[in-house]
Amino acid sequence: VNELARREGLSGLEEKALRKAQAREATGE
Repeated sequence: VNELARREGLSGLEEKALRKAQAREATGE
């Protein structure tokens, strides 16, 4: 996903938001 996001040209903020969402799903919240 990291490489794909970079290829799409997403901003660092968007990538951070994505990771935050994934982390929330991991915790089950």
